[in-house]
Amino acid sequence: MKPVAIVNDQTGEFMYGLQGYNDTFNAKYEAVRIDEKRQYGEVGEYSLVAVYHGGFTHFVSTEKYSLIFAEDTK
Repeated sequence: MKPVAIVNDQTGEFMYGLQGYNDTFNAKYEAVRIDEKRQYGEVGEYSLVAVYHGGFTHFVSTEKYSLIFAEDTK
C-alpha cells in the first residue's frame, strides 16, 4: 500500500495529497512523493514521514498526522 494523503489529526484537515489524488482529498498542498522513512516509539508505533513538495522535503510524524493509503488492487 502506498500513502496518498496526510491528515492533521487535530483539525481533520487534509494537509498533503499525492499528485493524482489531490482532487479526491482537496488537500492544502500537493505532494510529489510521500515516503515512510522510519518507525520509532517504544514499540515502533509511530512513523517519520517525508513529504516532497515544491522542491522541498517536509518531515511529519504520525504522532500528530494520519496517513491515508491506496489499496493494492493485486
